[in-house]
Amino acid sequence: MVYPPCGIVPFQGMVMYAAPLCYVWSDTRRMYFNMRAMYAQYFCRLFTISTREWDILHLTRQFEDTLQEACPELVFHLCDIGIPPLKIAFNWIFYGFAGYLEVDQVLAVWDRVLAWDSLLVLPVVAAAIFSFRFTVACPS
Repeated sequence: MVYPPCGIVPFQGMVMYAAPLCYVWSDTRRMYFNMRAMYAQYFCRLFTISTREWDILHLTRQFEDTLQEACPELVFHLCDIGIPPLKIAFNWIFYGFAGYLEVDQVLAVWDRVLAWDSLLVLPVVAAAIFSFRFTVACPS
């Protein structure tokens, strides 16, 4: 038997975006239409490589700038040992933290994306996680 019944397995990203929304709506039709609206409004921008604001290149640059400003010593240390911070955070931003944070946390981040009508929340949250983990690991 072929799974799913249509024979086409959706790419991982689409499933990662849809899974947290399954906790919000039990009706599959409502979940589908809300997922489609969020994808068309926000998540499709994560697949666009351009210099337009709020596309993936702009968001990754925003992450690097924010982290560099907040924790320059952390950025220097990670680059010095050969682990650029963006290598870790790119998938967080690309998948909107789905699969990387708990479902309630992902939905809280997405709620901020909807509230501010901006994907800039994603790189800021990623930089905040780095900053928080660095502060906890190396208190001054």
